[in-house]
Formats: sequence, C-alpha cells, structure tokens
Amino acid sequence: MRKIVAIAAFLIFGATSYAQISDGMRLGLSANPFISFLGSNDPTIAKSGSNVGFGLMMNTELYLGGGSISDKNYAISTGLGIAFNNGGKLTHEVGGVLWQSDKLQAPLIDSLDNPVYLPNGSTLGYKLQAFRIPIGVKMRTNEIGYLRYYGEVPFLIDIHTQSRGNVENAGDFNTPRKQTINGDVKPLNVSWGIGGGVEYEVSTGTSLIGGLYFHGGILDMTSNKGTQGVDAEKEDSKTVVNAITLKVGVLF
Repeated sequence: MRKIVAIAAFLIFGATSYAQISDGMRLGLSANPFISFLGSNDPTIAKSGSNVGFGLMMNTELYLGGGSISDKNYAISTGLGIAFNNGGKLTHEVGGVLWQSDKLQAPLIDSLDNPVYLPNGSTLGYKLQAFRIPIGVKMRTNEIGYLRYYGEVPFLIDIHTQSRGNVENAGDFNTPRKQTINGDVKPLNVSWGIGGGVEYEVSTGTSLIGGLYFHGGILDMTSNKGTQGVDAEKEDSKTVVNAITLKVGVLF
C-alpha cells in the first residue's frame, strides 16, 4: 500500500507541475483496475483463472492541428505508469519441468536444487508487476453540454519489474507461498487495445474521464525454458496476457 501511495504522489506532482507546458498538450492521472487472463495456442494448456489487478498512470495527450485544445478532436496518447498483479492461471494437461527459474525454492526444486517434474493437470499462476507505457490514438466528439465521448486505440508496452508465481493441483508440489519466476517470464510484453468512454468538464481545462478497454496480448509472455512430457520435449507454446480495464481519472 505504501508503494502505491508513493507512486500516486509522484504522478500527481508530475501532472500538476507540467500540465501547462503546451497549448496542444493535456496531462492527467488515472486509476486503472483490471481483470487479466491468459491464453495459449496449445490445446493442452487451458485458461483456468484470472487476476484482479490495479494500475496507476500519468497520461499525456498531444492534440493535432491548430487552435485551442477545446477545438481539437484527435490526439496522440501516451504516458507512464505501473501495473500490479497482471497475469492469470493456466492448467497444463501434460506435466513436465514447466518452470526453470534459478530463483525457485522448495517444493519446486529437489534436494540437488533441480526444478521438479510437475504432474499432469498442474495449474500455474502468474502475478506480474510492470512499468507500463501506452502509445495510441484518441478521437473525441465535440462538446455536448459538458460531455465529450471518445474512442481510443492504445498499444501497451510492459517492462516487467517482478514476476511471481504459484502452483496448484500438483499434490506435494503445491506452493504455499509465491515463487520468483523472473527467468520464466520475458522482460518485455506488448499488447493492443480498443476502448472508449466519456469526458466530463468540471471547470475550464479540467475534465473527469471514465472509460472501458479491452487489451489483447501480441507477444509470447513466457520464455519457454521448460519441458513437458516424460520425453522432455521443449514447451514452446505462445502465452499471451489479455485484460479488461476500467479507466477513471482526471485531465488538466
């Protein structure tokens, strides 16, 4: 909780300090709770659970064309933030040495510190933390009373700062505590998105915003270091992170 408060304070300071840099720029802050879930292209690996996560973002909108911002309808959107507890759960129909991170602890390593073979039907849970950079295009209507409606197509770049995991449905190998799995998760992830919402002007130059987004993963999230089956075949499936996100915030 203290980490979230500190990040929020930093974002508030940045937004209020630089909100007036340019006549074509708006800065803002948003809270972004989300539900994330994983998908795999391997039919033997099934989605089996979702994560409820939370994000904080300092948003920047760079409006195109001449005139005042109130007359502009198109913008490049970007920003900087952090996302907590992204990920989800996957059940592996075929067992194997599915995680190979050198940070694993018992019961996921044996007496020689080698990763253990997880049985068929094991469920792996991923909990990821990342710095997040959105880049997209935003389109909004002219003012209707105090309201504007908008649509947005954002791409998200996630730079993972922490990857934790747990194992379920694996008998003696179930993990009572989260394990560090940085070595089994790639450091960078990219997703596309689509969403829309509303801006409500509360005073000149200040608006409350609310929107709903879907994000679909593009890159394989996992490093595919593991093996599956008794023949130790390389586990090379593509795993992506998808999410449904609520955006609530303010623009200056």
